[in-house]
Amino acid sequence: MSRSTRTSDSATPTQHLPATGRKRRIRKEGDLPGDTQQQELIGTASNQTLAANPLVSVRTADLASSAGYLLKAVGLSPLKAGAHLGGYLKELRGIVGGNSSIAPNPKDKRFADPAWQSNVFLRALLQSYLAGQSELTRFIESTDLAPLEKSRARFVAELLADALAPSNSPLTNPAALRKLVDTGGMSLARGLRQFGDDMLNNRGLPKQVDSTPFTVGENIATAKGQVVFRNEMFELLQFAPPPPKMSMPDPW
Repeated sequence: MSRSTRTSDSATPTQHLPATGRKRRIRKEGDLPGDTQQQELIGTASNQTLAANPLVSVRTADLASSAGYLLKAVGLSPLKAGAHLGGYLKELRGIVGGNSSIAPNPKDKRFADPAWQSNVFLRALLQSYLAGQSELTRFIESTDLAPLEKSRARFVAELLADALAPSNSPLTNPAALRKLVDTGGMSLARGLRQFGDDMLNNRGLPKQVDSTPFTVGENIATAKGQVVFRNEMFELLQFAPPPPKMSMPDPW
C-alpha cells in the first residue's frame, strides 16, 4: 500500500524508519523544484481551490512572505507597474464601450455558464477581472526579480485573483442565482449551514465524505504499521495483521 507523504495521518500511529541512504543534491536558492517550502505552499493552495475561499487554510506567514515579493516587484519597477496599470485602465475603457474581445479559457469551468457571455453586466464584470489578472501576471514577468522571487510573487497574485473571481460570489454567479430562485432560497440556507460546519470542523474546506457513520474500532479497522520505504514521492506502509482472538476456556 502506498500513500503520499502529505497525507500520512492514520488512525493508528506509524513508526517512521530513517529515510533511505540515497544522497540528495543540494539545490541553490534559485532552483525552484528544490524549494520545499515553496512546493508545500503551492500544494496547500491547490487543495483550497474548492474551499469557500482559496485563501482558507493558507498560513498567514506564508501568504505574507509571498506577498512581500509582489510588493518588492512594485518597488523595484514602479515605472513598469504604472505602465501596466495604464494598460488595464485602457482595457477597461474598451470593456465599458463593448469593444473588448477578452474571453476566459474554454477549459475554465468557472465561467462555462452561457450567462457570462449573454448578460452584458456579467460579461463586463468577467472581462474586467480577466484583464486585471492578465496585466498583473505580465507585470510580474517583466520585473527583474530572481526566478524564485518571481515565482512566489506570481503564486500570491494567482491566489488573490482566484479569491476575487466573480464566480466566487453568489450575487454574481449566474448558476448560483438560478439555483437560488429554483429552490426558493433553500440552496442558500443549505450552503450557509454547510459553510458554517466546514469552517468549524474542517478548516473551511468542503467535506468530500460524510464521516459521521464511521467509528474507529467499530467499522474502521486499525492495525500497527511502519514505513518500510520512503522517497520524495511516496511512503510505503506495511501493516501487521491483528493477533488472533484468544478464546476463553470453558469453565465447565
